[in-house]
Amino acid sequence: MNTGGGRTITGNCGGVGGILGALSLAGLACALASGPAFADGTPAPGAGGAATAASPSPPAVPGPGVPVGGCTLSLTPERSSLTLGVDGEVRVDATLSGCGTGAARPGRSQATVGVLEPFRPGPKAGTFTSIFHAPSQRFPQAALLAAEIVLPSGARLHATTTIVMPATTTFPLRTEPRASVTLEVAGRSFGPVTASAAGTVTIPIVVPPGVDHGRALALGRFGGEKEMQVSLQSHDYPRVLIIAPTDAEAGATLEIGVWAVEPTGVAAAPEDIDLRTSLGAVRRTGGALGEARFVVSLPRDAAEGAVQLTASTSDGSSEHTEAVSLHPGPPAVLVVTTDLPQLIVGSSDIATVEISARDRWDNDTSVSGVTVTLDDRPLPVEGDADAVTARIPAPASWSGREKTVIDARLGKAQTRRELLITGGPPTGVHVSASRAHVAADGHASVELIAEVSDRRGTPTSTSRIVWTTSDDGVLIAETPPRFGTYAARFTPTPALHDRTAVIDAVVDPDLRASQRIEVDTAPARFATARVGLISNFGGLFGQTAFLEGAVPYPTQRGGLLRLFSVGLSVGYVHGEVNSNAALPTGPATIQTDTFHTEINQLPLLASLRVHLPVRWPVELSAAGLLGFTWLASSTTELSSGIRLSSGAAAGLVMGLGGDVALPLRPGEFLIGLRYLNVSVGRLSNGDRLSGNAGGMVVDLGFRLRL
Repeated sequence: MNTGGGRTITGNCGGVGGILGALSLAGLACALASGPAFADGTPAPGAGGAATAASPSPPAVPGPGVPVGGCTLSLTPERSSLTLGVDGEVRVDATLSGCGTGAARPGRSQATVGVLEPFRPGPKAGTFTSIFHAPSQRFPQAALLAAEIVLPSGARLHATTTIVMPATTTFPLRTEPRASVTLEVAGRSFGPVTASAAGTVTIPIVVPPGVDHGRALALGRFGGEKEMQVSLQSHDYPRVLIIAPTDAEAGATLEIGVWAVEPTGVAAAPEDIDLRTSLGAVRRTGGALGEARFVVSLPRDAAEGAVQLTASTSDGSSEHTEAVSLHPGPPAVLVVTTDLPQLIVGSSDIATVEISARDRWDNDTSVSGVTVTLDDRPLPVEGDADAVTARIPAPASWSGREKTVIDARLGKAQTRRELLITGGPPTGVHVSASRAHVAADGHASVELIAEVSDRRGTPTSTSRIVWTTSDDGVLIAETPPRFGTYAARFTPTPALHDRTAVIDAVVDPDLRASQRIEVDTAPARFATARVGLISNFGGLFGQTAFLEGAVPYPTQRGGLLRLFSVGLSVGYVHGEVNSNAALPTGPATIQTDTFHTEINQLPLLASLRVHLPVRWPVELSAAGLLGFTWLASSTTELSSGIRLSSGAAAGLVMGLGGDVALPLRPGEFLIGLRYLNVSVGRLSNGDRLSGNAGGMVVDLGFRLRL
């Protein structure tokens, strides 16, 4: 402003509590006596002027929340501005649109300053109303309001709006007597007001939020003027709002909205809004004008109590804290415990069952509403939300069930617990076998079960049971199939004869039981090699060698047929015989010559063998043989060494015999005796071979079971 001296001078008259000062130019003076008196609720009259309302800062646009399922919530105050000291309250409407609104209900309502009453259903479906009460602190500020509406599905919608609240006050100044003073605040002029004869003047003004300074202009009676900047003593006020639940499940992930306004009431930029948490983790996900969105991961331990969420502006000028109490989640696991592992039939025992619940993060949670059954019958329980108990007495008699089943259900959680029903000390044992006969083939086995009971016949347990047998085989203990029973498996080794195996189950020296198992000789495949001597007791003597193979007689039934086997053998038989012949050498002379005959045979024989079912340390068997042989014979005169004749022929072989087998691992040692009758007839050279070309065979061999 141009002064009488051709200059523009700007000054600061100080603040509340400042020293009374004076600034003079061309006879004019001004001073700030005590700053603006915002606590005063009425405009003070002054000479020559009165307060006029300053134009408020533009309010934040009402903030509809993020749509949920097509639903949108908007928040609209009846007036977007209240003048503190003049206005005390205003109606606020919340409107739900875009979906069915019949069952929606109001939730939490919040305000940064002042009081926002809980919302009530409005005159139309989907509308809700509330009253906002202005704060009692009458300095310029803006109220950030938030409303929550809960949909029938449980989803929550939020919306915000801002009400700007300028404040009325009087501003005292000192200047030249009778000077005309005007005070400009946020582009609005208040005055002019004429100073008193003492040079004091008080100007009624209206100050919007966020305005720190005004400009005073004094015009003297003689034409001089003075301009100076004055401090309006602005105050910080809460400008941050957190939309968060008051409690949440431990380990949950929350979507948190934080709203904030600048000191002027204008919506803050999202990057100027921060959120921190005392526990867990926070992550920014986005935002819009006036709002920042975050995701908060809460700690899993509900014992942490509460999580403090602190929202603030980035410059730290305003912050707000909300506490989110942690509570356990729904039951994920039911814990069923008993003070007794078993109940003894006929005893006075009573088992106490306790049922508690834990959520998915192992926090103890409420067990209210749990249903408990015992063998599918309801079981009465007593207790509180932390745990319930039930009592189960021991049965008076054995019902045939070895356990009772406790079943607890709550929501999706279910737990089953078995309680054994047993007898007292063991007084009896009984052994049973899965079959009475077993084949001794090295593979077949028999299952054995020992049942232990008390004096009432109730199945019971024992700390020790020993399975023993004197038989040749493998006896091993197995997993018990049920309570009060013990299992074993016996596999007999192959043997040459049938036998009886005795299996003993010993609980203690005075408590035992046994089971007899008939072990039958099992049909088996054999491979045999044998060598021996042959003679027909008429001069023929020689050697034999045979290779034999045999398989069990094909039958699906047991009995005597299991004792038979059929086989095939191929061999080599070499025999020699000397004979004398008288040959005439003249009319009256005779010469005796010795002839030597060698016979070689390749017999191919089929056999049918029966194993005699005698329980001796050795095996006896008898066999019948039938087949063919290819025979070659040559005769030589010994004195001259001249071969006289040779020929070949095929002959029929029949025979009977028997074997004695002695165990000799890995097979059996054989002693055999067989008689072979070989009928050849005429040879290829025309000679006739009379008599038996076979004979009695005595041989030794070794047999393997395949």
